[in-house]
Amino acid sequence: MSVWISELEGLLLHAPTIGGSALLFLASAGRSLRGKREDIVAATSTHQAVDAELNRLAKGLSHDLSGPLRSVGIALAMVEEDLDAGSTAEAKHTVAVVREQAEQLSRMTSALVSYCRSAWRPYPRSVVHLQSFTQHVLKRAFPASCPHLQLEVPAAEVTLEEEAFRLVLEVLVDNAQTHRETEHPGTLSIRMRLHEPTPASSRRWLTLIVDDDGSGVPTEMHDAVFGIFRRSTTRAESGGMGLSLAQTLTWRHHGHIELGVSHLGGTRVTVRWPLDSGNPA
Repeated sequence: MSVWISELEGLLLHAPTIGGSALLFLASAGRSLRGKREDIVAATSTHQAVDAELNRLAKGLSHDLSGPLRSVGIALAMVEEDLDAGSTAEAKHTVAVVREQAEQLSRMTSALVSYCRSAWRPYPRSVVHLQSFTQHVLKRAFPASCPHLQLEVPAAEVTLEEEAFRLVLEVLVDNAQTHRETEHPGTLSIRMRLHEPTPASSRRWLTLIVDDDGSGVPTEMHDAVFGIFRRSTTRAESGGMGLSLAQTLTWRHHGHIELGVSHLGGTRVTVRWPLDSGNPA
């Protein structure tokens, strides 16, 4: 074999260190970001300060990891070109594993940058027709085939942060779609309810409830699944920001989000979203 086998040996020698260090770095960054998110929200009254701090973090992570990941990708491409029919199955498998890990790290870095940009930018308020809004999200989520849907959405217009709420709904629909029963078309339930002010609360609320018929999430993991790069199962181990993004957007707009047990047998996610602007009374 050519000189690239030596390069491969060196890459494989350091791959666990590269992959492990990068994964630990991203996990540490995720924890730091989560703590920073809570600290900043508590300490500042302006979105500008939040945006500036977290965008700085996102750009730093992207810059620090893009170079090493690009170098690994170039080296792998050269090794892959040099592999021939005489290469052992073990060598081919090892290269494929390193390639998969490098691509996973790249996706995680991109997801973290996207998370920072989506979670902390300002979202204007606008009038939304709930039924039309929900149908639009579902058409984007299921362009070809669709599971069995149970929809209960009022034909009402409300004023809220449309783009932020759309991201939350898309995340919850995607999460339900990922974890619903796969042996048959599956069932997805989406319900929205309006709550007018009461003597106990002067606020107007919109409650969003999304249920699936999957295997569910153990009660002890209900808080953990909101963590950055955390999944409730080993499926799609690439990690994700979805539920963490939904939680951050809900918190930012003074709402509440929680997991529970669905009447369909899977997971229920409930979001309470305030319809009047300003901090909670």
